Amino acid sequence: MRLAALAARWRAEGGYGELLRLAIPLILSTGSWSLQHFVDRMFLAWYSPESIAASTPAGILNYTLMSPFIGTAGFVSTFVAQYHWADRPERIGPTT
Repeated sequence: MRLAALAARWRAEGGYGELLRLAIPLILSTGSWSLQHFVDRMFLAWYSPESIAASTPAGILNYTLMSPFIGTAGFVSTFVAQYHWADRPERIGPTT
């Protein structure tokens, strides 16, 4: 019974399958970003201990400075998407 319900939810409109199709590009981009940081820091560790020691605080500073902008963009995108699908384009401009 539960397997049939799961299969139905997977194929339904707005179901798990549709969510996964939307999420795969985000999963791949975040995964490649993490892999890039790992490889960069691995090369820095081979170069010198000082460079790897400096990269961590620099990364934290970068994240601290970028977080308000990333958070604001994520917050606004929610409203833009809702207004777009509600067919209210006149509300998108003031939101952004």
